[in-house]
This record gives sequence, structure tokens and C-alpha cells, in this order.
Amino acid sequence: MFYVAFKSGLGSYHDHDGCDKIIAEIPSNNIPSKGDILEFGDKDNRENKEYLVMEVKRTFNHQNEKRKFGEWIYVYVINL
Repeated sequence: MFYVAFKSGLGSYHDHDGCDKIIAEIPSNNIPSKGDILEFGDKDNRENKEYLVMEVKRTFNHQNEKRKFGEWIYVYVINL
């Protein structure tokens, strides 16, 4: 699974707290690469839009006695 998001400060999205805006959660292990074009509909699948992948970020945490291993994949896009 990976998240598709607008990165604060990238393209036309800016959040004063620097928070990213997640626009989709994709249940796939086929992670796009920088330069790929993603096309998918809004939450009601009415209008398809295209997005250009600008960055892929993978975040991990180590497993220890207080938490399990974690992995988060963010695919940052801009509107086309």
C-alpha cells in the first residue's frame, strides 16, 4: 500500500504548518517511479484526473519492545 499526496511547498499546494495532503490510499505494492503519470478518479469515481509523480519517499521505523516495524510509502504528485 502507498499514499498519494501533495507535498506542502511542491507545485501549487502550500500548508502553513508544512503538512502534506493525502489524496488517495492505493492498496498496491506496485510503487510508481518519479516521472510516472497516475490517473484515478475522485472519491466518487466521477472525474478522472492525471497526476505527475515528483518524488517517492519511504519511511521506516525499527522494531523494538515498544513498537512493531513500520513502513510508509508516500508518492508525491502535482496536477497535470
